[in-house]
Amino acid sequence: MLEPNAPAIDAARAFITCAAAEQEDTYLTHLQLHRLLYFAQGWSLEVRGRQLFLERLIATPDGPVAPSVWAHFESIQHPFPTEEPDRPAELDDADWRFIGGVWNAYRGFSAIGLRELTERQRPWREARRRPGGVITIRSMREWFAEVRGAGAGAA
Repeated sequence: MLEPNAPAIDAARAFITCAAAEQEDTYLTHLQLHRLLYFAQGWSLEVRGRQLFLERLIATPDGPVAPSVWAHFESIQHPFPTEEPDRPAELDDADWRFIGGVWNAYRGFSAIGLRELTERQRPWREARRRPGGVITIRSMREWFAEVRGAGAGAA
């Protein structure tokens, strides 16, 4: 399996860039951003056979969180600014296309809609019962493989 080379913050910035590029004003909340990271990581494991980013996700009561992304954007009020950040250097063209595909699949979901999706998923539920709450790569890989095999698409 190829090793990821991007930090989670780069994937987060890519999603903010996707939102900024929309025709209409599209804003992301913290809740949406972290769930998009969760879906991107899970689908990358299943579709590309590798992690998109290095950081482990943590299952908090409010959903999956990438701790470094939370710390980086913690002081920013909701919603995120819509100006496009600089293109993260650690993401290659394939990563950008992949993130764009995840964005297209989930951009129509509200923060609450994304929350409902993740709360039904086994990786988050199981991690909430474990000390430390780490959502394991194995649980994500298995879950997204099941979802893809069932033909559930953007679940």
